[in-house]
Amino acid sequence: AIFVDRPSCADPTDRPIGVKATYIHPNYDFYSQFQDYEHNVALLKLSDSYVVSKLDQPLQIGPLRLDDSYSSCLIFGWQSTVFPNSRVFAKPIQYAEVLPNTWKVCTYAQGMYGAITDREKIFCAMIESEEGLKTCAGNPGSPIICDNQYGRKILLGIASWTNYTFYCDGLPAYLSVAPF
Repeated sequence: AIFVDRPSCADPTDRPIGVKATYIHPNYDFYSQFQDYEHNVALLKLSDSYVVSKLDQPLQIGPLRLDDSYSSCLIFGWQSTVFPNSRVFAKPIQYAEVLPNTWKVCTYAQGMYGAITDREKIFCAMIESEEGLKTCAGNPGSPIICDNQYGRKILLGIASWTNYTFYCDGLPAYLSVAPF
């Protein structure tokens, strides 16, 4: 089930909504030798409707290509603790301000020159740290939300390949939602 929650208020309409069906991208390659970054996306059909309240803010879908006009971008996720048979997610949700970058910039910054080709739909999110730029990601499926040059919130993408936790290391990927 999906739990629809508005953490900033005690709304009586917050409730779990069942998932009726899952639609995996038809081109997703389950058996690929390499991770299928570009098709790692699915749609969920809920068993009941979600009623939008006055507190909800609809997001616009980001552009097809990254640009440098974002005044602020946030990623979200939960730190997780792994046990042999389960994963426990901590609350509250965590976030970090990041800089979205092209896949080519990300692979170069991580010293993976030419390891992965430049891909249009794939990008990464980076933070500035004492050691330099580091790539970061939230949990798989979690959003990267930015303020565009007009002050509107846009959904730029969703975390595609991560280690199932909110972290900054390795080479996690985000998938642009604009092509879909």
